Amino acid sequence: MKKRIISFFTALSMTLMLFTSMPIIVSAVTIVANGTCGAKDNTTGVEWMLDSDGVFTISGTGRMRSWTSYGVYPPWQMYGGSIKTIKIIGIENIGDYAFDLYGDSITSVSIPDSVTEIGKEVFGDCVSLTEINIPDSVTKIGINAFEGCTSLETIVIPKNVTVIERGVFNNCTSLNSVKIPSGVTRIEEYVFEGCTSLTEIDIPDTVTEIEPCAFAGSGFTSIPKLPSVITSISEGMFQQCQNLTSVRIPDNITSIGEIAFSFCPNLTSVIIPNSVDSIGAMAFIGCENLEYVLYPANAELGENAFAGYDGNDLTDSTINQLKYETGGDKRRIIEIVLGSGKTDVTVTDEMNVNFVNENERSKVSQEGHTHVAVNNICQICNAAVSSHTHKACADSNHADCAHSEIEYEQFSTDGSGEIIIKNDKNYYLTADLTDDTLINKNIYVENATVNLCLNGHTIITKGFKIYNNGVLNICDCKTGGCIQNYTQNTAYTSGVLNAHTNGTLNVYSGKICAQKGMTIHSGDPSVTNIYGGEISGGCIMVGNGSALSIYGGTVINNTEESCDGINVLNDALVNINGGTIAGSEYGIIANYSGSTVNINGGSVEGRDNSALYIQNGVICNITGGAVASTDHSAVYTLDGGVANIKGGNLTSTSFPTVWIDNNGIANISGGNISNQGYSSYIWNNGTMNISGGVFTADRDKIGYIRNFNNFSLRGNSTLINTGIWLDSNDDSEKNITINGALTNTEAYPIYITGSLPRTFTSGWDTHMSDKNTSKYFKSPYNNSKIVYRDNEAVMVYYYKITYDANGGSCTIGSAEADASDKLTSLATPTREGYSFVGWFTEETGGEQVTKDTVFTNDTTIYAHWTCNDHIWGDTYEKDEDGHWQICTRCNAESEKTGHTWDEGEETTPPTETTEGVMLYTCTVCKATKTEPKAPLDHTHDWSDEWSKDDTYHWHDCLKNCGEKKDNAAHIWDDGTVTNQPTAEDEGEKTYECTVCGKTKTETLPPKDEPSEPDSGNISVDVQPGENAPNTELKTPFDELADAVLTPEEQENIKNGIDIKIILSVSNATESVPTDDKAKIEAAIRGLSDYKLGQYLDLNLLKIIGNSEGVRITQTNKPITVTFEIPAALRGKAEYSVIRVHNGTATVLRDLDSAPDTVTIETDKFSTYAPAYKEKTTTSNPSGGNSSGGNPGGSSNPPTSTPGEGDNSDAASSDDGKTTSSESDTSSNVSDHSPSESSPSGDNGNPSTGIAVSLIPLVTAAAILTVAVKRKKK
Repeated sequence: MKKRIISFFTALSMTLMLFTSMPIIVSAVTIVANGTCGAKDNTTGVEWMLDSDGVFTISGTGRMRSWTSYGVYPPWQMYGGSIKTIKIIGIENIGDYAFDLYGDSITSVSIPDSVTEIGKEVFGDCVSLTEINIPDSVTKIGINAFEGCTSLETIVIPKNVTVIERGVFNNCTSLNSVKIPSGVTRIEEYVFEGCTSLTEIDIPDTVTEIEPCAFAGSGFTSIPKLPSVITSISEGMFQQCQNLTSVRIPDNITSIGEIAFSFCPNLTSVIIPNSVDSIGAMAFIGCENLEYVLYPANAELGENAFAGYDGNDLTDSTINQLKYETGGDKRRIIEIVLGSGKTDVTVTDEMNVNFVNENERSKVSQEGHTHVAVNNICQICNAAVSSHTHKACADSNHADCAHSEIEYEQFSTDGSGEIIIKNDKNYYLTADLTDDTLINKNIYVENATVNLCLNGHTIITKGFKIYNNGVLNICDCKTGGCIQNYTQNTAYTSGVLNAHTNGTLNVYSGKICAQKGMTIHSGDPSVTNIYGGEISGGCIMVGNGSALSIYGGTVINNTEESCDGINVLNDALVNINGGTIAGSEYGIIANYSGSTVNINGGSVEGRDNSALYIQNGVICNITGGAVASTDHSAVYTLDGGVANIKGGNLTSTSFPTVWIDNNGIANISGGNISNQGYSSYIWNNGTMNISGGVFTADRDKIGYIRNFNNFSLRGNSTLINTGIWLDSNDDSEKNITINGALTNTEAYPIYITGSLPRTFTSGWDTHMSDKNTSKYFKSPYNNSKIVYRDNEAVMVYYYKITYDANGGSCTIGSAEADASDKLTSLATPTREGYSFVGWFTEETGGEQVTKDTVFTNDTTIYAHWTCNDHIWGDTYEKDEDGHWQICTRCNAESEKTGHTWDEGEETTPPTETTEGVMLYTCTVCKATKTEPKAPLDHTHDWSDEWSKDDTYHWHDCLKNCGEKKDNAAHIWDDGTVTNQPTAEDEGEKTYECTVCGKTKTETLPPKDEPSEPDSGNISVDVQPGENAPNTELKTPFDELADAVLTPEEQENIKNGIDIKIILSVSNATESVPTDDKAKIEAAIRGLSDYKLGQYLDLNLLKIIGNSEGVRITQTNKPITVTFEIPAALRGKAEYSVIRVHNGTATVLRDLDSAPDTVTIETDKFSTYAPAYKEKTTTSNPSGGNSSGGNPGGSSNPPTSTPGEGDNSDAASSDDGKTTSSESDTSSNVSDHSPSESSPSGDNGNPSTGIAVSLIPLVTAAAILTVAVKRKKK
């Protein structure tokens, strides 16, 4: 032990000396604590570490272990307040309760995509954690995983999570945003309980179950939209939601669980749909400000469903309870239970109630709802209903209508036949009239003025008929009122509103919707005015001398077959002064003679065709507004239709904005006409007269004017990015009148194609500044031009030939081919240092061009040259074979010549084991090449150790040159059986190379003998201690068993009991008894020239089965023990071992001749001391006894006969002194001093340098365990 301590302090002092000579590096971050935290089957696979910056890292592979909340805590619990940042690396899960309750300082967590599971309450009460990103690899988040994380604001649940487990975000009071993926199917109880900042949440349709109290105490202001498969509001789902003010239960809910909305202090109203058939006990208990609950009569009420609570006990309910039945789409209240202390209840329009049982109406306030009057008595509150009054237009801001306030009465019908109104009436609707009462009946207005206010309600009828000077004014003092015709009415001639025979229809507001046929039909003759509202579903048809004026409102989406926005029949007048006509295939179709359409304002749009379709002599005057089409022309005139465009904005995107076809006429004197293509289009003898206006197009033409009769441009028009395209493929005379100035941004205002020449009327030339140029005309062909001569536009064809001097210069840039498509002459270019070869069709190569070359299109020709004197460049081109130069004039290449290499430069020096590299450079072009340089010669430095493989051994050169020395095949010894074969099992024999120590094994076949039961094992363990020599037991195992075991113990082996023999060898320098030391020193002095090596203790121990070990001090017969001699003491003259046992010292002789071991036989185990004798150099000429008393010159110690029980021990006397007996292997030495002292003066002294030199013989223990199976004989 003392030596171990000394060794420790020696190592420590050396370490300190080393550090004093090295610079000290101080790290800013240190490890505070670390350890392992793997799961039971992965105990070392996961490690944790906390550094001084508060970074806590968990890393490794496999699963992390879990902990509990009741005594089994993580090892980092004591450091909880120091953890700021958590980094997870490589592991599959985060164990239960990993950071629960002591993560106050944690602000961020990094989770990798290796994690698939987050355990229970992992981050419970981590109050400083504001955000966390959970990867999509996570499929499970454990119960209460983030409970109490009061700073956590947003969370995105991974897409692979299917269940949000109990209490995961419980009491996360700052949580305001949660994203739930579409794969989630269940939200368990208490998940968002206490999340007071969570005001809304989107629940995907995949959720099929929401457990109790899932949103209890949350910050919802209204209940979230629940998936249609959710039919129950579970127990306590919205209890204690402080911000809920009103609740409308969805129609898919059939039951409301117990305490579902209990203790919601700011809840004021609840409306429960007819689908709910049960309301759980105490569902609304403690909702102290809840004014009313409207619930269906078929719902079963749980105990105390609406009870009050004073903090200790239940109290009478303060909630007004309204029980209803349904009637159509309205509710009929059949019973009212007023809350404690309440005198009435307010029925609101939101409740959708149109009737209260008469005996319950006294409980209803007369305020807060729209009265439903029957005989001037409200059917909800029994109030006397005052008159319904407002203007006929129902618009207080309708300043110009001159309407005064009028009083309306309820419109009602007994359902018995047609309704004919012949007296002036002011009606308003008090409810929707959508049942069978009117759907197959007409409502007639005859010779009377009727004001009808829809009052936000819908009426479905066969149609209104206004005739014989009748007037119908329609308005809607609320939004949503509508007049529809019945779907089954198939007659096309019937509209929703029909004005005939001097009838007048005025629409101020409301919706007119045709489910079939027309919306408004005006004819025979009549007047229709639209000031507002929405007309949809079918067209407006006007004809037979009738007039339609639109001042506002919208005419949209008229999709009925054969209907468009407005259909104008014969002799009709249509004035569009405002409003919008859109969404129909055509905006307005006017194709009957005698009609006029005036567009003065508003907008007219065609969806899939023209906005204005003017035909058969109809006159369309456009002075303002907007006319547009997305898929056709804004204005399309044909068959004598006339469009007079004086103003407005006309646009189209794909077709010409103004299209004149088949004798149509367009007179344009103003307005803005624009298009992405052609702004106008004349076709098939159409006529266009332009005297003003602004034309804008994205092409270079004002319009495609083809096969036209007349084109007249007489005024001053503005052409923006456009011109006039005149085209005709026939030779008939065309009248082209252009008698006005053209303002154009293009080079050519007139673009002519088709047959030429074209004849212009006189006066055109007054607007041309130069008649003989092509300034005003543009040809569509690159090889032609148009010139104006004598009132004719004439096209002249030519080809332009462009000269490319190809590095030279030419005074002529281009030339025109003559009538024969040839050049009358060729230009001559010049280039310094070159000779001109000729003109060619390609820059290099091609055909040569001459005056006889015929051109077929515009062509560029190229000059070719030859170099007169080469001027070689300063640089060289090169490859591995040689180099050459390039002419700077003509790029010609000089003749290639081979490289001229210099003497080379050593870029990588060779070594004794590797090649070097030489770099050579061409002295002319600086090309380079490399060649290897042979390794240096060297003297081999052969290793002392053998290298070996299965067949050979050799010595390697330590300079790694690859050479080998003494390469030879192994020389195997006779082998040792290391595993005896049995009748059932093969055995094994091991061979060792006598040169290099290489071993090999071979299999021994099973013995040919009967199988016997398995016997026990004898194992031998030799245990050298610290500073003790390696030791080996040489006795064969069968003999060893006989030496150390009793017959009974040997029988135990046969019966399957294992026996272990342990020989321990320890350094006894400090522990040898004084008497034993004196006897050993006396024995040394009795030997000639011997010196002490070391004190040793040899102990023999046997362990039988599982019993405690038994020390053996003497064996039945001697056994052989071999000690290893340290290298420094090898080669001595002689070796012996002195043994002291029971007070007797015995000298044991070395039995082997090996230079590195000492072998003895002994049957006693106690104190031993190896000793040795130096070789002598003194000669003895007389041949006498040089050892002073040993004739023959032998240096061996005297021998004696072995004593009883030991062939090497002497018998001991009673006084402990040594007695001698003869032996050829040992001698007994008396306890007395020799007559002469040792030559060195320190013979026998255990503290000499020799003894010290033996102390570090072996520093590592050698353990040999051999199992031998013995069989019963």
